[in-house]
Amino acid sequence: MITNGLVRTSLPPPRCIITNKLKTAKKREKREVKNMGPQFFETQMGHKFYNVQLPALTKAINRLAEAIEKQNNIALGKEVSSSDGEDE
Repeated sequence: MITNGLVRTSLPPPRCIITNKLKTAKKREKREVKNMGPQFFETQMGHKFYNVQLPALTKAINRLAEAIEKQNNIALGKEVSSSDGEDE
């Protein structure tokens, strides 16, 4: 189809324009990520989690592991020491 001496087609825009738009969108995303605010460890909730809750969770898991090990030793007929739960 010819209009005013120009050829009009229904082709998509050139690849370089699409690529430039994608690059611009990615740059915009990176800028948005930078402006999200403080990291989790920098917040009050993060401090509480890392300084209080995580150590308590670790201690609880260690107590469970010791109790299971002690129970397994009893079930297998091994002697269990009362001081630290390990065989000597």
